[in-house]
Amino acid sequence: MPAQADNSDFDLIVIGGGIYGAAMLWEASHRGLKSLLLEKADFGGATSANSLKTIHGGIRHLQQLNIKRVVESDAEKAVLRKIAPNLISPLKVCTPSDHSLINNPLSHWAAATIYNLCCKLTPLNSGRWESGYSKARVGRIDNVLTVGQRQTGTGYYLIWEDGQAINSERLGLAFIRSAVQHGAAANNYEEVTNLSLLDDGSHNLSSLTRTGQEHEYRAKYVVDCTGSDQFTDSLDLQHGTDATTREYIAAVNIVLNQAFSDYALALPSTLSASDKRGMLFFSPWRGCTLAGTWYFEQSDANAINALSPQVLQSCITDIAGALNEFGYQTDEASIKAQVLDVHLGYLPAVPSGNDPESRILNRAEYVESRPNFWRMSGNKYTTARLNARKLIDRLAANNAAIPPSRSHELPLIGGQNNQADSDDALRQLMHARYGD
Repeated sequence: MPAQADNSDFDLIVIGGGIYGAAMLWEASHRGLKSLLLEKADFGGATSANSLKTIHGGIRHLQQLNIKRVVESDAEKAVLRKIAPNLISPLKVCTPSDHSLINNPLSHWAAATIYNLCCKLTPLNSGRWESGYSKARVGRIDNVLTVGQRQTGTGYYLIWEDGQAINSERLGLAFIRSAVQHGAAANNYEEVTNLSLLDDGSHNLSSLTRTGQEHEYRAKYVVDCTGSDQFTDSLDLQHGTDATTREYIAAVNIVLNQAFSDYALALPSTLSASDKRGMLFFSPWRGCTLAGTWYFEQSDANAINALSPQVLQSCITDIAGALNEFGYQTDEASIKAQVLDVHLGYLPAVPSGNDPESRILNRAEYVESRPNFWRMSGNKYTTARLNARKLIDRLAANNAAIPPSRSHELPLIGGQNNQADSDDALRQLMHARYGD
C-alpha cells in the first residue's frame, strides 16, 4: 500500500479506511465498480484497531428481543469464519448462572433455546456456512478461571461460541488487499480536503498527501465511512435521522498480561449504572486477556488522545471488583501491575440517553445526504461486510449493471486454503500469522 490509481475517474470513492471503509471497498470492487479508498492515516489505525476484537454471534441481542440482529449476526460470524479462516478464530464464551432474575439457570436455558432456534434461520443471500460452532447451552464448567495455582468457577453457565479477530487491523487490510486484487485503488496518508457536486450529479474530490502532493478525483458515488460530520457540516448536507450533529462515546479496552481462562468470561460489572451497563468481558487473546468494554462520555473524537488517570482507575476498580465477586481474590494494585496496554476508540453516538452505553449507535446508519453521496456509520465489526453489501444493493437497485454480491463466499486474500482446520499445530500457527 498504497495502490495508486491509474487515472482520476472512478465509479465510487470511499472516504475512511476503517473496517467499514475496507469492507465497502471490497464489496464495491468485486461487484464491478471501479473504486478508490482514501484514508488520511493508517488503514484501520484508529477505532477499528482499538476494539475488543469479538465477532459477536448475536446472543446479546436477545435482551432487546431483536431477532433480526440475532439471525444476521450469527450468519455473519459464520461468513467471516469462512472467508477469513486465518484471521477469525472460534471464541468460547460463558457467563455464570446465579439466583438473580436475569442470570438464573432457567432464564439461561430459555435464552439458549431461543438462540438455537434463531440460528436455524437463514437471512436472504447471507451465505450462511456450517462452521462447526457449537450451539448455546447451559452446563457445568469446573475451574473455568485458572490463573497460576488458583482455580474457581465450579457451577452452571450459559455457554456459547462467538468468534475473535486475531488481529483486527489485518482483517481490515485483508478486505483492502482483496479489493486491490480486483482492480481497486487504496491510498493511505491522503486526506480529502474538498468535495463538490458537479452539474451531472457526480462529485469532484481534492486531496492532499502527507508529502504535500495534491490530487483531484471524480466519482459518480461517494461513501463517507469516517464516522464524523466533517463533510456533512462543511457541505451543509443532511444529517442522520437520529442526530443533528455527530457525538462520540469513548470506548475503552484493557490488555492484561496473563490469560485468565480458555473461555471469554462475561461477568456483571461492579460500576454504577451510570458508568457501565451489562456485562464485563474477559477474553483470552494472544496469551493475554482483553478486558472491556467501558464507555465514557466524549463529545469530540479529537479532544483527547489518552485516558485520564481517573478513567483508567475506574476500569481497574471494575476488573478487580468483578473478579472478586466471581470468587477470584485480587486487588486493584495487582490488576494495575498486569496492564500491558489500553485500547481507546471513539464510537458514533446519539445525543440522548441515560448513560454512555445506551447512547451508542448500535445499528448501521445509511444516510443519502444528497444524490449519490452516502454516509455510513456503525460500530459492529461483525456486520461491516453485511452493511457494505446492503449499501451497494441500494445502488444496484438503480443500476442494473451492478451484479449480485458474492462477498459471503469469496475468500479474502490469505485465507483461500483453510490450514486453520489442519491437525498440524505448526501449520495452524504459520497460517494464523501469515495466511496462505
